[in-house]
Amino acid sequence: MGGSESYNWIELIDIISESSRKKKWKIPAPVIPIKIAASIFERFPFFPITKDQLTMLLEGNTCDSTIAFKDFEVDPICFSIENLEYLTPK
Repeated sequence: MGGSESYNWIELIDIISESSRKKKWKIPAPVIPIKIAASIFERFPFFPITKDQLTMLLEGNTCDSTIAFKDFEVDPICFSIENLEYLTPK
């Protein structure tokens, strides 16, 4: 399931960083070298992204989940700092 709101990479990182109260560097980089690096280093915990995560980010993050929300009786919530409180360190 997904939402109707579209976010770019920077917006996603900003929202997650603010929710978790962690500062993250955002360094612009071409996709091809990052995909290669992710393929090599994704098995190590220090590497921040896997090849599959990168693919999902590039494919977009919006969809119409109206039918799924209705069928599963789920109330949609927005991707926001307030709804990601569980990422905040206690």
